[in-house]
Amino acid sequence: MLSEKKYLFIFFFLLFSISFIKLVDNAINLDAWEYGEWLINYENGFIRRGLIGEIIINFSNFSKINIQHSFVTILTIISAFYFYKCYSLFKEIKLNIVNIFLFFSPIFFLFFILVNGVGIRKEILIYIYYLCFLTDIIYKKKSQKVYDYYLFLFPLLFLIHESFFFYLPYLFLPLILISSKKDIKKLFFKFIVSALFSILVVLLLYYFRGTFEHTLKICESLGSYAPVRCTEWGPTYALQHDLLKDQTNQDMSFFYFQADIKSWLGYTIYVFYAFFPIFLFIKSVRLNHSFLKDKHFGYLSIFIFIWSLPLFHVAEDWSRWFSIHYHLLSFFLFFSLYLKKLKFRFSKKIKKLNILFLKKKNIFILLGVAYSTLLAHEEYFAKDVDLKISILEIIQRLN
Repeated sequence: MLSEKKYLFIFFFLLFSISFIKLVDNAINLDAWEYGEWLINYENGFIRRGLIGEIIINFSNFSKINIQHSFVTILTIISAFYFYKCYSLFKEIKLNIVNIFLFFSPIFFLFFILVNGVGIRKEILIYIYYLCFLTDIIYKKKSQKVYDYYLFLFPLLFLIHESFFFYLPYLFLPLILISSKKDIKKLFFKFIVSALFSILVVLLLYYFRGTFEHTLKICESLGSYAPVRCTEWGPTYALQHDLLKDQTNQDMSFFYFQADIKSWLGYTIYVFYAFFPIFLFIKSVRLNHSFLKDKHFGYLSIFIFIWSLPLFHVAEDWSRWFSIHYHLLSFFLFFSLYLKKLKFRFSKKIKKLNILFLKKKNIFILLGVAYSTLLAHEEYFAKDVDLKISILEIIQRLN
């Protein structure tokens, strides 16, 4: 029987292999979103979201490799490093029915496979940053100064995508966990300073949000490797638009109020369904920390979500925003397990299920895959976008 580490290795290797196939497919098809998002650059001067595209362009120029191949090369390295860091965090954790269930949420590891139009997007970089932060605390036990560097270098990620600002509080959760009660005030002061600095960076990026000229110059700089409909569709085209404008430059203020009851009900079911493994996990553990007790952790979780609410108001990609929450919170929970700050307290029913899981892991893994693929929803929330049952979708396509 395979060991837990081998299960994890196979799982992450399969995910990496699928991500590589998707990257190649996106590059070949010059996909407007999954390929084009990464190629926004500084051809017409400094602009939001342009840092990683500038790196890809310069790598292409330096290596004499065309932009498509440079995109695949750099994104493959990023993907491989991401799954390696995931394995590094999870490999020492003893798996059980509750924590393995977290893996199979439709908005966790399988999200980029299950949802058409997601793929390997820029949020993978915030995952890598957070995983490096957590594993540095676990394995290298760096000094407080190094942790401070993580806090105050975080706004540099906004040059890749400004939405990362809305996940800033997650950096403080592990620091609270490893701090004594008397150090909490210092952490609060650091949060205020880093938040103010982050806001200044976001305001700067808003000032350099882009114009139609930026769109034209960026698309021209990519030549024959520009994403399809570069000047009329996709993230490069959207640079010229103000906040609360859609791809057709129409006003989308309070777009979520335009959705009918069916769309709201379906999406609410999807979110609770996707987050159920998190709820089950939290209900099955107890926190062992003088300050960050169960009640305080609940308040902090609510605060973190409220911090991110403006993002849900200005952009329709709600499933992506929820997926980032799920990833970062799950990484933190496994980090807490590793530090033994969390302790499982199973109910009698969960204990029986866990015993069965330990005997029949393969069957439970198949059930996990079935769970993650049962319900499907687009990555965005909007009018007339409904919840779907995956098997029915497949049958309809076959017919």
